[in-house]
Amino acid sequence: MNHWSKHVLLVALAGFVLTATAAAQRKTVAPQQSDRPLLGPQLGVGTDHFKLFIGGQFAYPVAKQFDVYPSLQIYFPGSGVSAWGLYATGRWWAPLSMPNAGLYVGGGLNYTHTSAAGFGHGSAALALLGGWDFKAVKVRPFAELRAVVGGDYDRIDIGGGINFKL
Repeated sequence: MNHWSKHVLLVALAGFVLTATAAAQRKTVAPQQSDRPLLGPQLGVGTDHFKLFIGGQFAYPVAKQFDVYPSLQIYFPGSGVSAWGLYATGRWWAPLSMPNAGLYVGGGLNYTHTSAAGFGHGSAALALLGGWDFKAVKVRPFAELRAVVGGDYDRIDIGGGINFKL
């Protein structure tokens, strides 16, 4: 793991600990994730030559403040290179006592595959994420930050999208 990846991992871990500590001190606890599965498109930018991406995600609630959150992102790095990333993650929803609270953090695994001139290469890594889900009536816009660390394609992805209740 390179020097940059260690800093990202430490910042993500500190954010998780601070969020969990603040949430534990609150008296009112309400789950913030959807009570129904969600599906939607996403758009964003990545670092380390991954540039623009499009994708989609699915969220399925499995516990009061936890959902599974698989997603796929297709990157457009240019120069005859194609790339995609598959995420198998889970999200924990911080129990905040405020209107429209939608803070979540999570993690899991990422598999990134690149190919150029007929040759392909894949790498598995740790995926960390955090974001905010803006709970509207029928659609749920969101913004999130993902860090991929520990593989051949360490990067930060910044994106967002819309989730639709199924």
